[in-house]
Amino acid sequence: MKTIPSPSASSRPATLLGLISILFWGSSIAVNRVVQDFFGIILGPAVYYCAGGLLAMGTMALHPGEIRKLKEVPVSYWIWCGFLFLSYILANNLAVGLSADRRQVLEVSILNYLWPALTLLFSIRVFKKKTRWEFYPGVLLALAGVALALLARPAGGGAEGTGFSAAGFFNNFRQNPTPYFLGLYCGISWGLYSVLARKFGGGTHANPVPVLITVSGLFFLAFLPFAPRIPGLEHATQASVEWSIKSVAALFYMTVFVNLLAYVFWDYAMRKGNQTLVASASFFTPLLSTLAINLILHVTPGWMFWLACVMVIAGAGLAKWSVREEK
Repeated sequence: MKTIPSPSASSRPATLLGLISILFWGSSIAVNRVVQDFFGIILGPAVYYCAGGLLAMGTMALHPGEIRKLKEVPVSYWIWCGFLFLSYILANNLAVGLSADRRQVLEVSILNYLWPALTLLFSIRVFKKKTRWEFYPGVLLALAGVALALLARPAGGGAEGTGFSAAGFFNNFRQNPTPYFLGLYCGISWGLYSVLARKFGGGTHANPVPVLITVSGLFFLAFLPFAPRIPGLEHATQASVEWSIKSVAALFYMTVFVNLLAYVFWDYAMRKGNQTLVASASFFTPLLSTLAINLILHVTPGWMFWLACVMVIAGAGLAKWSVREEK
């Protein structure tokens, strides 16, 4: 078994790319909502995953050595990480599509954003990292900040501005539980994928993510004709495609930045970078997402949002500080 190298100066570029991917993902929910409004919840992902995958594979084709390196990727990576990647993509989009309204989408996103904490937890278990006692309070504090940031919506102020409480959350769960289970699966699957990508692919120089992105797009294309037959997805193919500057810009952003560069950067960071630092910084993702929703959908954050920022920053910092990296 190959030994996973400890973080060093050589891992800094990969770590930086991982941090950039967090910025891209932070804007994904708001921009994806725009794409879905124009292209539908199945056709939209099919377009930007296929386009992103083709761009990535085209770039690899210009460097034949990169394609040959794919032979280095172990079968265990293709099986485990491939399954987790594809199932996460499908569950994430269906969780949004099956949500009764945008208000429920925000509630479901709370479960999706369990993945940063779970990445740290799985990383510690898989790689036998040692932590001080402050680790778990840090994780809990960051998770509390995540929940507060996404639950503390202002009453009024735009299409997404309707406030909701814990009582409203449980009421929505009773009426439509499927999106919540899908959101929970998203949090678990992406946290596990991030760790296994390093375990199974950390010893290679190949970048298998373009293949996974392309397969995801083809899967959505194959799934498109069957979507209207699935309860809750009858409207999936009925969205009127409207080509405009706004729709093209949103589709381009989702294709290039969110569903190409972000995934490639994140996978590279998980395999070659400081996984603990990137995983800790990923606690900022839900806050960036909420801020993007506020800006794009014109919802003004209240004081509880800024309190949540402090909680997430403090919790992530405490969790990162408590992990003892091997020298």
